Amino acid sequence: MIIDTAKAFASVFGGLYERYRQWIDARNDAEALTKLVCLELRRNLALLDALRIDDAPEDSEAFLEASKLLETEVLEQIFLPGKGSAKLRESLDGQDKDDDEDDDGDSVPMTNHLMRLYVRIIAVQKLAALPQGAQGLRKIRYGQRLRHIRARAAEALQRIEPEE
Repeated sequence: MIIDTAKAFASVFGGLYERYRQWIDARNDAEALTKLVCLELRRNLALLDALRIDDAPEDSEAFLEASKLLETEVLEQIFLPGKGSAKLRESLDGQDKDDDEDDDGDSVPMTNHLMRLYVRIIAVQKLAALPQGAQGLRKIRYGQRLRHIRARAAEALQRIEPEE
């Protein structure tokens, strides 16, 4: 019994350590980080595509729960210090692909686009964690927020996905 527990612990710990090492290596590689960003965007889009965002009530319980499941771990890596992150930011901002434009028609660098996406995701997650219907809380239109996140994530994926 103790030996089985020790083997299981060693297996889990070894797997976690190996994933940690791969993560550290990927953080220093801009190309690998780009692929991880695309993967995270695809996972978030897959989750959002499973929802009936366009034709369901704004405050559907599914929207509230799905908001909590959106991922941002890789997006956070873009904005951390490090050679890989810096190279990725330079690469993203130097792209000649279709520039994003904000409401004023000004060109928005890709890192700003991703920062806005990150902030929207974190904001909707924090709102979903609040007690629903609490006094003093505005009506949270999760459907609208998730539609904006979906559109921004799809645009980001289209602009940065490496061409194979």
